Amino acid sequence: RQMCIRDSGPSEAEEVEMVAGPLLQHLLNKGGRLILVSTHAEGPALAERLLAGLSGAGEGPERVVNLGYQPGQAVGVQGLLADLAGRTLYRSGQPAAQAAVMEGVRSARDVGLVIVLAGQVEDLRTWVEQVSARYPDLPVVAGVSARVEPIARPYLERTGAGVLKGLVAGLPGATVYQGFLGMEDEYARYYLQSLTLGQWAVAMLMVIGAVVFLVGGGKAR
Repeated sequence: RQMCIRDSGPSEAEEVEMVAGPLLQHLLNKGGRLILVSTHAEGPALAERLLAGLSGAGEGPERVVNLGYQPGQAVGVQGLLADLAGRTLYRSGQPAAQAAVMEGVRSARDVGLVIVLAGQVEDLRTWVEQVSARYPDLPVVAGVSARVEPIARPYLERTGAGVLKGLVAGLPGATVYQGFLGMEDEYARYYLQSLTLGQWAVAMLMVIGAVVFLVGGGKAR
């Protein structure tokens, strides 16, 4: 079983979904079961939208459960990690402990992997540090937006307990991961090409601006 934290607001949702999709599909393809939760109020609904496009996610509570919204930031995360079975299921309100996925799961100690999907720096920091503090031997991987990568990478490169064991960052990382898995996504490839062209356009504008500045300075002299 994998515990998946889906923490991103609407502004980062598209990029995080592109990163999260291949990660979660890979786990489902391997027979993994997912337990989802979010510290953003809109997170559970966004998670359902993401799952709707994944093969195997629609097989019901035997494969995936959504535990909904967890308020309270660090304090709330601590309580959640200690008592997963005490929650209720998103939408239905049924006790989580009754779901097939939750068999044998009482706390985060009973899951095999924690996956943090974050579009904001503070979300990544909260989950990585709380999980590593409470369960230092529990592996954590992350799928993050491009702007979070500079903060995430030191967690990956550090040695010792509680560091990230894997990282997929931004659309370029998601595209490479899809290629590794043999999962083609024409939309993501097109989006990446558009992003690359946009970056080249910005670079060219910067060069043109520098040239104009130098020429203008020459004329002034």
